[in-house]
Amino acid sequence: VVRISINHFIENYKHIADMSVHDITPQILTNWRNSRLSQVSIGTVLRDISLFSAIFTYAQKELFLIESNPFSFVSKPSQPKSRNRRISDFEIELILNAHDYKRGQVPTDPQHYIAWSFLFAIETAMRQGEILSIERANIFDDYIHLPDTKNGDFRDVPLLESAKELLKLIRPTGSSKLIDIESSTFQNMFGNRIRKLKIQDLHFHDTRHEG
Repeated sequence: VVRISINHFIENYKHIADMSVHDITPQILTNWRNSRLSQVSIGTVLRDISLFSAIFTYAQKELFLIESNPFSFVSKPSQPKSRNRRISDFEIELILNAHDYKRGQVPTDPQHYIAWSFLFAIETAMRQGEILSIERANIFDDYIHLPDTKNGDFRDVPLLESAKELLKLIRPTGSSKLIDIESSTFQNMFGNRIRKLKIQDLHFHDTRHEG
C-alpha cells in the first residue's frame, strides 16, 4: 500500500516530487490535497496525508533537513461516516445468479470466482484486496495468514467451518494465488453486475458487516 501511494504520487505529481524538500510549502500541499479529493475518497486522502506527513516528520526530527513539517499547516478533510449497509439474503441470491453461480458450485471461470469471493468475504470479513492476495502457502487448517494488510501489518484470519467448506471448492490451478484475477477486472465485473441489478448503494466492502 505504501509503495503504491508513493509511486502514484511520483507519477501524477512529478512537479512536486522533483522539488527540494525546502521548497514544498503548505500551499503546495493544500493544492495537492484538493486535487486528490477530486479523484479519490476522503479515506484515501487521509491515508496519503498520514504517510507523507510521516516522511516530512522524519526529515525534520531525524535528518534535520527542515525546521517544521509543512503538513502541520494543512487541514485534513473530515473523516467520512462509517457505512453500516447490510446485505439481505435476497440480494445475496440476486448477486450469485448474476454471476451464474450456485452455492456449493466449483468455480470454473472469473464470474464464478467473483461470486465465490463474495460469499467468502461474508464468512470471513476479508476485504476484496485481501482475498485476491491470498497465497495458497498461507492457508492453514484454521486460519489464513495475511503477511501484508491494508494497515501495513500482518493478520491471521480465523476460519469458521463455513469458510473451510468454501475453500474446499477451489481447485488447484498452478498459480500460487488462491484467486488469480486482476483487481481491476474483479471490480469492473462486480460493479457492472450490481448496476445491472439496480441494487442501491451496495459495495463489495459491505460484506464486512455481514462477516
